Amino acid sequence: MKKSVLQKSVLAFLMILGAAFTFSAAYPGFMSPDSLDQYQQALSGKYTDWHPPVMAWIWHQLLCLHNGPQPMLLLNTLLFWGAVAIIAFRIRNFALSLVFTLCSFAPCLLNFLGVIWKDSLLLSLLFLLTALLYHLSDKPLKPFYRAIAVLFVTCLCLLAILIRYNAAAAVAPLLGALMYYQYPSKSLWKPLLYAFGLTGVLWLAAEKINTNLCKGKSMHPEQQLMVYDLMGVASATHKNIFPEYLKNKLTLDKLPKVYYPCDGALFVIFNMGCTASSEAQFEALSHCWRNQVLHHPVHVIRHKKRSFMCLIRESSLKTFPFIHPNPYGFHVNTDNPAYRLFIRYTENRFAYKLYSAWIYLAICVVVCCASLVRLLYQKVTSAALPSCISLSGLLYCLAYFFLSPCNDLRYNYWTYGAGFLGAVLLINSFLRQK
Repeated sequence: MKKSVLQKSVLAFLMILGAAFTFSAAYPGFMSPDSLDQYQQALSGKYTDWHPPVMAWIWHQLLCLHNGPQPMLLLNTLLFWGAVAIIAFRIRNFALSLVFTLCSFAPCLLNFLGVIWKDSLLLSLLFLLTALLYHLSDKPLKPFYRAIAVLFVTCLCLLAILIRYNAAAAVAPLLGALMYYQYPSKSLWKPLLYAFGLTGVLWLAAEKINTNLCKGKSMHPEQQLMVYDLMGVASATHKNIFPEYLKNKLTLDKLPKVYYPCDGALFVIFNMGCTASSEAQFEALSHCWRNQVLHHPVHVIRHKKRSFMCLIRESSLKTFPFIHPNPYGFHVNTDNPAYRLFIRYTENRFAYKLYSAWIYLAICVVVCCASLVRLLYQKVTSAALPSCISLSGLLYCLAYFFLSPCNDLRYNYWTYGAGFLGAVLLINSFLRQK
């Protein structure tokens, strides 16, 4: 059923309101030390790979509009609410469109949307990618238009992986949905196999592009994970198994005071300076890490399990409505009514109940199973997209088991979005069948 002019106007008003609130509440854009580091790179045009450099490169291109975080805040706002608009106007049932639009104001989506982080940009980009896939899911396009659509979606997937390498886990199922709808096959697994193969190619391309942006020089960001894993093994074995350059910094008597299963080695890396300062030190760290993983796999797995459970059970960072002290003069106007409303909205007791990652993991599991049943046994093709979206959120979260991050909600940001989108589109597939 087509929506009336009044219904479309209501949806449009809500989306404009959402975009205006997101932009004005966070203006000029919340910034952490990570954000400021990337801004410095954007200003200089010289990039490092401690964070994937493409975000700083995009920021550099946008500085022609305004010096500061405002262009990135605007980009993120337009991507997210533009994606919401595409999905809401494409859903035929007005009641579901309205519920979807209102749920897009959920605290667990707005809490980080105004922060200039790669995680926020990735969420908005994946929302847009999902919206385009939903738009393309009705029927296969003609060959010429299909080639353009597939190329465009593939480029968006490449951009997502450039922003965060582990986004490959989220992108692969979404590419599977693209292949399923645009290149119909009797087998469900064939499109997924093609999609995972293409994702591998995109990951290699992303690594090459980022290496070129950094002019071949690397800060080896993976060393944070290696140091963290070695801390876990040393804590379990009570042996100083660190490479020589770390043995004096991370002694056994200091270890209980600095090793936190939910910290992700942030303290020792940034406060104690436990980073490799040369290629020789990094090679020594890599060699030591490989040996310990091979000789103590049980301790490594237990360490990663503790870290992963911290990530999905509780978060140390649920909102970030600040701008870190900086030499650029950026600050938040705390007298801004939209900012004060944002704080009350995202930091109340009810909002905090919505920030538990396990809830969205459970939603992803339920949506994935329900949609697969509808797809495989009831032959409802519209269920393929929610199954791929929920699988995307699941794989993205589960990949962090191996990465051992700190218990920071932003790491599960896309899992929250995937659970929400998957549930809405699964309900839509039921309504469309009726």
